[in-house]
Amino acid sequence: MFSKSFEQMHGWVDARLSAYIDNQLARDERARVDAHLRECARCEKNLASLQWTIALAKQAPAPVTNKSFTLSPQEKFARAGFAIAPAAPSPTLARAKTERGALPVSKFSALRFATALATLLLVALIGFDFITQFQANPQIASAPAAEKFVAPQSVPQATNALPRVAQPQIVSTPTPLSADAAQKISPQPATGLAAQSPAPTARVEARVEPTRAPSESQTDLARQQTPLVRIAEIILVLIVIGLGVVAFRSR
Repeated sequence: MFSKSFEQMHGWVDARLSAYIDNQLARDERARVDAHLRECARCEKNLASLQWTIALAKQAPAPVTNKSFTLSPQEKFARAGFAIAPAAPSPTLARAKTERGALPVSKFSALRFATALATLLLVALIGFDFITQFQANPQIASAPAAEKFVAPQSVPQATNALPRVAQPQIVSTPTPLSADAAQKISPQPATGLAAQSPAPTARVEARVEPTRAPSESQTDLARQQTPLVRIAEIILVLIVIGLGVVAFRSR
């Protein structure tokens, strides 16, 4: 009976050694633990081991925790089940943000819209300038416009001889001539001339239509519009850059 109660006392004392060291036991419980420790060497050894462990833990350096693992007071209260109302923003902090250049969400959205619109206008103006310059200075053809080439084509010679040319008749009274002189004066037949004359050759000329040049009015209009377009492009570029800088700084 005594041995059984003594074994049960071991477990009861071991469960209260930590509270015994921290002086958290009641007076009667502490007296019973003291009486058991004087009689039990094993429980006294367990008490010494526990005291040594506590002393060693106190001498160890404190672990360095990362800030991300530490909880703020608000988070601690929230985990404990307490509801905390968010604090009202400080007027001084709001004034500092306004002076620093922070913009509300609505103004920031309007600023982004204005930046996108100015960028689209700039792209459209550059395209208009390109089209105007292209119409004022058209591309010149690789070959000269007024160049012409001649392509001779062979034409079959005429098969029929040229018609005979009527010789003028002398009305005056002919003077009798000798036989040799009369033979010299007599007209030669036209067939010989027709046989000796070459056949006419057809000459074909091919002309290339020149490229239509812009009129003077179109050229003058393009020249007048060019400075205005350049000025508008520069202004839009400055506007886009300014809006982009303001939007970037107000993020």
